[in-house]
Amino acid sequence: MDLTACGLFASIGSSQRMLSFLFGVLTMTNTKDFTEKRKHKRFKAKQGAFACLRSDHNKLGQIKDISKGGLAFQYDTSGKQFNGSAEMDIFLAGDNFYLKNVPVRKVVDFEVNNKISFSPLPLRQRNVKFGKMKPIQIFQLYYFLQHHTIDEI
Repeated sequence: MDLTACGLFASIGSSQRMLSFLFGVLTMTNTKDFTEKRKHKRFKAKQGAFACLRSDHNKLGQIKDISKGGLAFQYDTSGKQFNGSAEMDIFLAGDNFYLKNVPVRKVVDFEVNNKISFSPLPLRQRNVKFGKMKPIQIFQLYYFLQHHTIDEI
């Protein structure tokens, strides 16, 4: 790879700094930059598990994975994006499970490369962190984790 072509060499400056930079890149696997930051084990949700982000622009999507600390769900990009804190409902299609008004805040939101989707709309994934929940919500979340997830990720 020609480092001057991407302007990296010019931005680093001297060759001594360049060697230091490259050494840092090559040894990053041993640094905190690539360590897992999640505090809780994640589990793959069973088919039919959905999340609905409740705001002015509701977002309904399928849950990809979930933990005690948050979840990831995929949704289509119709409507406006919402970037603040909100509440979320978690439920199962064809089941009586319904966890409502869970406080959440966005961690990350990105476009998903989904080649098998038949929708003309791009698919996005949003990862959210749970906020302070009521005891009954915590109980329901633990129940969901016990009975409606498949494998640890």
